[in-house]
Amino acid sequence: MKCPACGRRTLANIGVCKFCGAGTPPRIRLSLRFAPRFLIALLARLSPKGRFIAGLVLLALLCFILVFFVLPGRRFRAVDPKLLGHQIAIEKITAGKEIAANAVFGRVIGSHRQETGEGTMTGKSLNTGEIYTFSVGGYTSYHPRRYPALGEEVKVYYHTDEGVVKATQVQIGR
Repeated sequence: MKCPACGRRTLANIGVCKFCGAGTPPRIRLSLRFAPRFLIALLARLSPKGRFIAGLVLLALLCFILVFFVLPGRRFRAVDPKLLGHQIAIEKITAGKEIAANAVFGRVIGSHRQETGEGTMTGKSLNTGEIYTFSVGGYTSYHPRRYPALGEEVKVYYHTDEGVVKATQVQIGR
């Protein structure tokens, strides 16, 4: 259709001329309650490629907000300052000793895990025969990324916090 203000051909269903921004009587009226007129006029002047790029920029902005502002407050947990710099010294396996001061090589003999991932895992050392009960949860990493089954051999690295033995890393298999 022709714009009544500038006389150039423009789209009929936008409601504004894409060249001069003047209002035009649209044949099909779009619902524009929430969008300001200047934004509609700006988008009307953009080519389809320009609208596509503007959409990508908006999508990238929304992803940025989601990753850096929304998700950290919900999913990621802060690292306990007491665990920073904590190292486990691996020793050679000798008869009657564990593999390190804070590490056990054994077999899983029991486990209790809630839907939240918190729970306990009980293992029997293959070196000393001693039974250990470890607290497991969001601070525990598993290699490979799954919870061990009953009877599997595991290497469990742990620390003691307020009398509770907490597993920090569980390596499944040899």
